[in-house]
Amino acid sequence: MNLEVKEFKNSQSELFVINYLKKEFLGKIKKNPNYSLRAFANFLKIDQSYLTKVMRGKIKLSQKMVLHLCSTLNIK
Repeated sequence: MNLEVKEFKNSQSELFVINYLKKEFLGKIKKNPNYSLRAFANFLKIDQSYLTKVMRGKIKLSQKMVLHLCSTLNIK
């Protein structure tokens, strides 16, 4: 597989996971308006500041983190 195709697949996976994170977080807020980003980060077992940067598009997810988040969120 050439590098461009691999990068494209990685970026698609990353965008999917970020959008899924946002959707999950909003769903948790709808169920409990007091639910915090800190609680969500704890649920995901990642640092809150890292999660904030990811959700704002300030940093990219590594392939390892994509796999971790997919596992934690039961994304198949």
